Formats: sequence, structure tokens, C-alpha cells
Amino acid sequence: MNQWQNEGWAAGVPLGATKAPGQVRQSERGNASGAFLAVFRTVHTAVPHRGSPLAVVAPGVLFGRIALGVLVALFVTGMAEMAKGFSAPAVAAPAVSPWSDPSAVTVVFARDGGVWLTDAAGGTPRRLCNGNDPEISPRGDAVAFTDYRDEGRRIALLRLGEKTARLVAGIPGDNSYGPRWSPDGMRLLFNHWLPDEARWVTAVVSAAGGDLRLVSGAVRDVYSPFWADDGASVYAQDLEFLYRFDLQGRILEKRPLAELFGDAVSFSSAVRFSVAPDGSAVLFDADLPEMSPLAQKVGEPASAVFLWRPASGALPARISPEDMSVFSPAWLPDGSGFLAAGFSAPDVKGKGASLRLLVSLYRFSLDGGAPVRLVKDALTPSCGR
Repeated sequence: MNQWQNEGWAAGVPLGATKAPGQVRQSERGNASGAFLAVFRTVHTAVPHRGSPLAVVAPGVLFGRIALGVLVALFVTGMAEMAKGFSAPAVAAPAVSPWSDPSAVTVVFARDGGVWLTDAAGGTPRRLCNGNDPEISPRGDAVAFTDYRDEGRRIALLRLGEKTARLVAGIPGDNSYGPRWSPDGMRLLFNHWLPDEARWVTAVVSAAGGDLRLVSGAVRDVYSPFWADDGASVYAQDLEFLYRFDLQGRILEKRPLAELFGDAVSFSSAVRFSVAPDGSAVLFDADLPEMSPLAQKVGEPASAVFLWRPASGALPARISPEDMSVFSPAWLPDGSGFLAAGFSAPDVKGKGASLRLLVSLYRFSLDGGAPVRLVKDALTPSCGR
């Protein structure tokens, strides 16, 4: 269970992430190996070149000056070496993350059919516009979201500071959802329904509109798209495999989910991935196959957030609390933790048709500290600068 409606049970259908007529699930897993994501850095150093002019002097004077210069140099060098024994070595000041202040981190989330703005310290939320599935741009100056109107779902964009959102031009049909920004903020990745072929595909469009690309090729029904760290390829899953596609629709990599993620999780069409700021790790949410006490209370599997480090070759590790159902993870900009929506047993009221859930926005730390509730009644968070 990855996404829920606060006003009632969603009957197993996640908000804004369904394969008509309902959610699709899968549960077979195995062992993991291999690395999908890589970060490359280049360090350049420059050595300055300095010179000085020569003065012309008489030979005797020159010899005397040279001798005196040698003595002075030896004396200065000796004193410098002695000083080393009495002076503490210089220590560079520790790097301070510009996002160490949670109130400086812009956060958007969904509530009651609207897109809301807050911060990672839990400041007073402010409604921006109608919509769902919001994701803030890498620069933190715009929000892409799913616009629900005229009984359809379309990709829309709102510039922060402006009052009017616009539909992203160049996307045919009326069934697209879940936009994800490219690392450079120039493109949007999203789920798109092809009615003539009756299948879900992964599509990319320019954030300015146009240049639509169907990047999942001939693979039938793919979900959960997310960008590779380099922005030159994208990932998606079809409940059996995790694919990596280039932007021309060619398959670059295809790996069984069972090999990558093991049998402790159950994938659905609503699984959400989030790549760490440095590209070294991936967060994702997934249903748990066992029916925990919390799952029994709500009548469906609970969800948890897992941390996957592809380069390690190890299986993902659950990092959300065992007494909570947690979903829709989004990394904090400094990589120290993440935001996610979730609930625990006290947030569940009633049974059956009268079941009610209070889903809240939480901030989680990777060091194992207790989660911090930021905002009540919140779904699908995203954070940026």
C-alpha cells in the first residue's frame, strides 16, 4: 500500500498511480548484485607560475650577497622547522550543508486534491493550486504535478511565485500522471496511457512543452519511472524487470526484480523510487508480503521504505520503522535523510467502509533517529532548494 486517501480507504487503488481498473501487484523476489548508478567527478588543479627579474652587479659584491643570502636562508629554514614542533597543524573547517536548516528546504505535498507548500521544519502549509503527485524542480522554482480536470489526468506546471498553473503542451490524450523532473530541470518524465495500444508507457517531454518521446520502446505496461543520475537515461519496472532506457527508447539494461530486491518486498504499479543527491543510493517504497498487526487493522499490506545501494551488490535494507506504514519517499537535498508519508496504528479509525486514516508527512534521518511529524493530512512529498 503506497498511497492512501485520507478521507477513507482507497480500496487498494493508489492515488494517481493506477493501471485501469485497479492497482497491479507482484511479489516474487531473489538475490541482488550489480551496480546501476554511478557518479563521476573530475578534479582540476592549477599550479601558478611566478618569475622575477635578475639584477646585474659586480662579481665581488655578487659573491658576498650570495654568501649572506645562504646564511639567512639556512637560519630562516631552521627556525621554521623548529616552529613546526610548537604550532598546531591547520585544520580545515568542517563543510556545512546549506540545507542543514530544515526551514530552508522547500517542500511540496498533496492534500485534498490540492498541491501545498511547506518546509522541512514543518512550517505552516500554504495551498498553491489544484492537483496531485507534485514534484518540485531541482532549482526549487517550479512544481510539476498531475492535473485532474474534465475526468482526465494531465501533466501541469506551476512556477513558484505565480498564481496560475499551465498544462504542459505537446502531450496527447487525457491520461498521464506522476511527473518527475530531470536532473537539469529541462525535461519531465511521466506515466502515459496509449489508448490505441491499451498499454502504459514511459514518456519524456520538455518542461517548456513539446519534444514528446516515448522512451520505453515496445515493453508493455511499465511503471514507476525515474531518472538516472546522469539525466541521459531513465528507469522503469514492469513488475518483473527493472529496465534502463535511453531517450531514444532503446533498452540499455534489463534486470529481474527478484535478483535485485529479494523476496522481502512486493512491487506494484505505485512503487516510487528516489535517487540520492550524490547518485550512490536509491530509496523506494514497497508492500510487505506479511500481514503485520497494522496491515490486519487496515485490511491490506502495509508499506515500508527501503534503502538500496546498487554498487554494494547487497539486498536493500528496510529503513522505515516497523510499527508504521511508510510510502512515497523523497531524499532531503543534503542526503542526510528523507521525507515520506505514513501512518501508525493510532492513526487508523473505524473498520470496513467506515475506515479512516490520518496520513502525515514525516522527516526521517538515516542515523536511526525517531521520525519527526511535520504536517498532518499529507501525501506524496517532494523537496528541493
